[in-house]
Amino acid sequence: MRIDAPVVSPSGASAPKAPAHPLSFTILVSASPGIVLVWTQIWAAFAILVWAIGHYLVPGPTGELIVAAVLIVPVVVLSVRMAKAAIKAEIELAADAPGHSTA
Repeated sequence: MRIDAPVVSPSGASAPKAPAHPLSFTILVSASPGIVLVWTQIWAAFAILVWAIGHYLVPGPTGELIVAAVLIVPVVVLSVRMAKAAIKAEIELAADAPGHSTA
């Protein structure tokens, strides 16, 4: 019969911490140029794909509507994930900025 040893956590272990730097207006303003740049590229590619593939499959607006209906969810998810990643990166940069104390 095998008896497992009890698991002991390190003495300095604590619950997960909140972000060291809260979301602020400055962080949103810093992240917005990157978000706008990438969103422009994402949505331009979406529009080009809808136009090109839609007219290839079914001439007229019917083909465009079919392709747009298929692609809209992935494009929105990609846009939201990219915006979250940009804001997270700005929060991490702000937390690493000189003069910022985490204590």
